[in-house]
Amino acid sequence: MNDQSTQTFAHSCFATLRNGRWSRWQLLPDSHYKMLTQCAFANGDVLFQSVQQFEVPENFEPTTWTQVRNKYRGDDAAFRHIAPLYFDVDCEGNLDKALELSRWVVDFFRSDLEISESDIEVFFSGSKGTHILINPVVLGIAPAMNLTDRIGKIANNLANDLTKVGAPSLAIDSQVYSLPRMLRCENQLNPKSGLFKVRLRHEELFKLDSKSICDLAKHPRKLEWPELSQQTFKKASEWLQMQLASLDREDTFKRRTLELTGVKVRPDGYVVDELLTSDMPACIQAISKSNPPPGKRNRCELQLACWFKSARKSQQEASGFLFGWTSNNRPELSSEAARQKAESIIKAVYDNCSYGFSCSAARSAAGTRIDCESCKVIKPRSLRQIFSIRTHYDLSQAPICRKEILDGRKHFTRQCRREFRRYLRPRTGLATQSPARAGQDIYRFGRTDEPARRSGRDLCCSHA
Repeated sequence: MNDQSTQTFAHSCFATLRNGRWSRWQLLPDSHYKMLTQCAFANGDVLFQSVQQFEVPENFEPTTWTQVRNKYRGDDAAFRHIAPLYFDVDCEGNLDKALELSRWVVDFFRSDLEISESDIEVFFSGSKGTHILINPVVLGIAPAMNLTDRIGKIANNLANDLTKVGAPSLAIDSQVYSLPRMLRCENQLNPKSGLFKVRLRHEELFKLDSKSICDLAKHPRKLEWPELSQQTFKKASEWLQMQLASLDREDTFKRRTLELTGVKVRPDGYVVDELLTSDMPACIQAISKSNPPPGKRNRCELQLACWFKSARKSQQEASGFLFGWTSNNRPELSSEAARQKAESIIKAVYDNCSYGFSCSAARSAAGTRIDCESCKVIKPRSLRQIFSIRTHYDLSQAPICRKEILDGRKHFTRQCRREFRRYLRPRTGLATQSPARAGQDIYRFGRTDEPARRSGRDLCCSHA
């Protein structure tokens, strides 16, 4: 591919599926869709198309996705993509539940954001759920290199918000927000269910039950659909900008958290740093020299990456080391595939504050007996919890309110009295008596049958 300026987003990724086996994914112009549909029908294949459309350079020639994927993914991406805000709503064994959540999603965009029916496309997937696509133009979605990831977060946040107001609790699968995301094309057969993926009118979605919708999908449907709008809807665009602004704040906070810590942050907010020095501990040395069997290699690679991060090593140094380890322990991978795998693991660990070195996890991955008694690299357990820090941006979190010193004294007094009561009652035999009994002060050290002292000065003198 050429890195020149680009003009069009009329290219998608296409592939066919036959007997559970994929053909090569091809990046082709959307104008090939009709021809590909006819070929798939003639050959008994199932045609898939990416939900994203890709920016291509001038003089682009059709090619396989494998050859150009690095141009669209990762930090070195050179070209953007565009996609609708899409939902893959599935519920294994309970299609009615998936349809109910789909109705909530469609009703939100139709009623709350006032988007027309023609711009909210709904498909029965032919199996256990629906595909919902919102026209990106009406939302004001702009092409970007990280668009799919941001769309996934917005879709999951919306599903969670709808659940809070009565929608079925059914999380959106984050795995469907990959690049590219291949969806079965309209009127293509699902071999497992024997049903077709068909388009649904909104009235069919809201009025028909799962059995009736499955009956519609027994044959392909030629359903005419109006053209998508070519202008942005103000209310829908404002909602999307609010969602994107919230994601920007969250991403900024996450980056700042990683800059401050650079080590593992537990779910309870405590930062865990077990390393005294940047020397390699015995457990990591054992992993680096090991040749683990298949099934344990992923754990070893993860622990190596976590140690490099906690030891404050650079990503470049970590990637080089892990590339060598992966090349030696995964002979089935080519050199380029091993490098890509190593870089993806390092990036995932370094970009997530939940990852970091753990002595127990490293020992478990090593699979051999480790002499931890003589290790001079690991901190004592009492020094591992350094401080607590917020790890998630919460838009609804209220700031800490200031207290007057008088309120503070009252609170401290109440707490002291509560603790004294718990301590003294068993010793004085007054567990069942009221603290307000006349002539008694159970918050005073001494015999309970003595009259209560009347001044703080007398109380202090009694301890002199």
